[in-house]
Amino acid sequence: MRKTFNLFEFQNQEALPHGLNPEDFFGFLDKVWQEREKNPFFRDFYTSEDDGTGAYDSQKKTKQQFLSEGRHSSLSARNYVGIIHYDGYTFNLLPKIFNKNGVEPDIKKLEYIQKNILWWLSYSKRLKLPKFESDYNKIQTESFFEILVYLFATFTAELFTRHIYQNYTDVERELPYVKGRIDMNAYISTNLCTGNWGKISCVYDSFEIDNLLNRIIKYVCKLLLPQTRAPETKRKLNDILFTLDVVTNTICIAQDCERVKINPLFSEIQIVLDYCKLFLTHSMVFTWKNELKVFAFLLPMEKVFEEFVAGFIEKHKTDIFDVKNLTIISQSCKMFLATDLENNEVFKLKPDIVIKSGNDIKWLIDCKYKLIYQDKDNIPDQDKDNIPALSDMYQMLAYAVRHKCTEIKLFYPQCEGEDVKKFPVHDYLVKDEFSDNTINISVYKIPVILSKSEKLESIKENKLNIETNLVNVLNEILNDSNAK
Repeated sequence: MRKTFNLFEFQNQEALPHGLNPEDFFGFLDKVWQEREKNPFFRDFYTSEDDGTGAYDSQKKTKQQFLSEGRHSSLSARNYVGIIHYDGYTFNLLPKIFNKNGVEPDIKKLEYIQKNILWWLSYSKRLKLPKFESDYNKIQTESFFEILVYLFATFTAELFTRHIYQNYTDVERELPYVKGRIDMNAYISTNLCTGNWGKISCVYDSFEIDNLLNRIIKYVCKLLLPQTRAPETKRKLNDILFTLDVVTNTICIAQDCERVKINPLFSEIQIVLDYCKLFLTHSMVFTWKNELKVFAFLLPMEKVFEEFVAGFIEKHKTDIFDVKNLTIISQSCKMFLATDLENNEVFKLKPDIVIKSGNDIKWLIDCKYKLIYQDKDNIPDQDKDNIPALSDMYQMLAYAVRHKCTEIKLFYPQCEGEDVKKFPVHDYLVKDEFSDNTINISVYKIPVILSKSEKLESIKENKLNIETNLVNVLNEILNDSNAK
């Protein structure tokens, strides 16, 4: 039976669990960290801009940035959320915006946190997580990883009851007759030279169930089966494996998903492929005696927050903006801050969201996954100069000057239990003497947490309420900008 530990970002665990070998454990995490660079699909996802402490993670670092070991073998989570299974231990890494005075979350709160994470991920263009609201309330688990596995297993199993994906695949077989074309090299070396003239080595197209997509699905199911503890999920994964029994067993990687070409008409098959890509991309597994022993599924929270806001604005832009025909660009990196003496552009500028009207940039929006306070009187001394941080102001000023934009918006996430309407809007005016313009940098806290009640509401209704609230908040923010 696994021992479970819940860690909020930057929260210290008093000591490493008894019996856990620190050298082996952190060595495993180092391998996970190093492997991230080999996969172009999520290399940028793991490049963290700010870890919440003012320090910057770099791809050049070889040591993992998921957990840190402090004094007296204490364990501290950093800026990643997800799950780690290792040698009988499970570590749930949770967002800091749900941390209330370091109180250990109960099962209901863990379920609530995981459904919020799943909601944020559903807006990520990178992950393309399907919306499956009808099944959210059937899942009772403390791990959002378990939720993802359940959704994948449910969707795929139900799809396979209707049809199984088949496509034309090159097949090489020995036949008593000619089919397709003769593989002369194989025929000479394998058949002619051995006297087995009656068999002909042929290569032909065949409509097969044993294709690359089904091999990927089978591998992912075998990967996930030992990691889930939910009986219903295990049953559905076993049903899928039974259906794909004739499919070849092979090890697959995330890049294999890019090789699968699916007709746009088969959108449901594309969803299954996206799930497979998600698991193969963000998980790391090592084997010992052909058994899956350890597993890690980790995402940097600042990237999750950025992609949620960008995806939300893109989806609801007609309700948010009064101005029509706007172009929304996320993570644009066409601008550089300076050039060196050899005239090479250096210091790439990459605002989270650029909103353009024609060729003109109307707003630059940057998302900062940091804790800021509603009441200035209650701000700890060490944080009084960080609303926003001076480095954030320098960054926004560089964005504004290079992009020739005077309206900058800084978005911070709401913390659990906070009313964002009570958070005062911080406006900072910067006079640009060179262009004779005044740059307005406005700081807001936006609602990003589903409402909570004693009984968890229908997730679909809950989402509609918070989405409407967030649309209204963003609409009000941008209307204020137009009025200034």
